[in-house]
Amino acid sequence: MNKNFTKCAICSIVMLLMLTGCSGSTVKESELMGKTFQYEKDGFGGEFIIQLKEDGTFTYSEGMFSSYFGVGNWSIKGKVLHLTDTGMQSRTRDFYFRVINVDQLAFIQEDSDTFTYLHVADGERFQSVEDPYADIIRQ
Repeated sequence: MNKNFTKCAICSIVMLLMLTGCSGSTVKESELMGKTFQYEKDGFGGEFIIQLKEDGTFTYSEGMFSSYFGVGNWSIKGKVLHLTDTGMQSRTRDFYFRVINVDQLAFIQEDSDTFTYLHVADGERFQSVEDPYADIIRQ
């Protein structure tokens, strides 16, 4: 009887984990539109910021010392955010992030290109923040 109970308990736990893992498996673009995310570590002479615009485009800067500002389009598939940087004339670059929740992203190193000045490791986080340039733009 103990073996049957153990098997049943294990099966129940596995099914519960499968069900909870599948729920909420998509994120809507509208949930990320207009958000600004900041890298959890130091940027290149300042904050590394990614801004997701409401028109499906994005910009990013690895910091104030960076001479390159990434621009392009963003999209969501399931819980994966895909940025396509079209700012370089010679080629496009792709970056992927797992959406942990609408306020936190985790970098997916596999299949992502590298950033220009910083090495972002797999799983490193970007947290939603108030747009640091909003006051400057309004003036």
